[in-house]
Amino acid sequence: MAPLAFIQCIILAHLSGEFARVRTWSSHEMTPVKATVLGMNGIIAFGLNVVSFSANRAVGPLSMTVAGG
Repeated sequence: MAPLAFIQCIILAHLSGEFARVRTWSSHEMTPVKATVLGMNGIIAFGLNVVSFSANRAVGPLSMTVAGG
């Protein structure tokens, strides 16, 4: 389902003009510090997903729901 959601997001971003706004912002305001912070944010988010999926595999979805709620 993720590839279909990705395609939908790309189409909607193009239709709403988000790509043009990102291109304008990145050409005027992107600095090496902002790029580094953005990259670190992506790495941390990826790590969080890996840990979450590993914990979910180890204890099961029901236990994760009970622990989270």
